[in-house]
Amino acid sequence: LAVTLYLMLPIFDGSDAVFRSILVPLFRQRESLLLKDAKKLAKNMVLQLPKDRHSEAGQAAAAAFLEEAKKLDAEQAGGGTSSAAAATSQ
Repeated sequence: LAVTLYLMLPIFDGSDAVFRSILVPLFRQRESLLLKDAKKLAKNMVLQLPKDRHSEAGQAAAAAFLEEAKKLDAEQAGGGTSSAAAATSQ
């Protein structure tokens, strides 16, 4: 009963946690899920931001992604691991 409640009640977000933490990696669909999330975020940005801010906001989001990728590459090249690297691997 407790497991059913955890998975079904939206307050716990259990089904999403199980889906993203267990099923997606199991079926090697992490990249496609992340791309789907990125597209959803882009759509929300377009809907919520004024039209004149679309280009600048898109460039800022892309720059943030590239900055994080460079940080991770530098950390991996240095041989160190961090919580950012661990979070990215999920």
